[in-house]
Amino acid sequence: MPRLARSEDAESSAGPFHPECAAAFSNLPVNKYGEAIEISSSGKLSLVKEFFGMEDHYKKHSEQYKLYDDKCFAKWGDLKPWTRDFLSNNAGVLFVDAPEGLIPKCSAFRFAEHFIVTAAHCLPGLPLVFRLFGSPHDSIAVELPDINTFPDNVNDLGTPGVDTEDFAILRIGNVPLHFTWTQDSFSRDTLPQQAIVVVSISIPAFYLSLGGKVENWLSAVRFSRVYASQLNSSDKMEPPLNDPLLKEECLFHRSPTFGGMSGAPIVAVRRPDKPEAAPKFLVVGIHLRNGPLDERDSTFSSLDKSHFCGDYPLFNVGIRIPTTVMQRVGKD
Repeated sequence: MPRLARSEDAESSAGPFHPECAAAFSNLPVNKYGEAIEISSSGKLSLVKEFFGMEDHYKKHSEQYKLYDDKCFAKWGDLKPWTRDFLSNNAGVLFVDAPEGLIPKCSAFRFAEHFIVTAAHCLPGLPLVFRLFGSPHDSIAVELPDINTFPDNVNDLGTPGVDTEDFAILRIGNVPLHFTWTQDSFSRDTLPQQAIVVVSISIPAFYLSLGGKVENWLSAVRFSRVYASQLNSSDKMEPPLNDPLLKEECLFHRSPTFGGMSGAPIVAVRRPDKPEAAPKFLVVGIHLRNGPLDERDSTFSSLDKSHFCGDYPLFNVGIRIPTTVMQRVGKD
């Protein structure tokens, strides 16, 4: 669900577009966890829990969601050609293959010709298909992990909702476009205040701009240009992260988010050596969730807090590219 870091220093660091974006976010009908809410005529608050009930919620509050979309995000066609080229063959969207049609669920990206990675909490127990940004009309079959795929197999299906383990490796079927990333396209290293771009389908835009019609879903893809779209050092988080594993694996950013972004690649953007040249792109992480840690979640209550990247309401949370993914780049 939507999330925008809000604080005085966030506004000053986010450039001229940020105040309007922050105001639009503040008016969304969501709670502190980014969950959609409804308020009855008697003032009673309730959560919109059903995945298939979100369309009605977005339509009911279309004015607020459209304003947030307008003030905080740009569209696929607004990306520079080299950014689209970097993503087209390799990143895309997971759709639930429901009786009423394809419904966007989360994001995913390839690390080999026939393998993708996404957030483990995105797997809904329903049939899924994958569509690439560069081939938006072709549905690619998604299979559950095969434990015999690699002799050095580790847990391909991580623990949903447990941040450091919240990734899933999935095999996909025949793909219309060749995988074009290489080992050099991925990195676990980031620079201080690293500029990033996170490109994904916006589920609110999918319903409000397209009426839930999958034919033109690429028109619902969004990213943010606010200056807060950068990584914050784990060494500077307050309260501090004391666990060495969490400091190493957790990523924190303030890029505005929306439903559909979980599982998207966090792409670092490095300045080009020459003016007008293409920047260098590196996939450095997987976007997972909003910053507030939901202690109501049964997964959280049953595990030690050291499994989670902390409770940081002013940030959004991802993890670095898992080492098991780095070891398998390009291996089918």
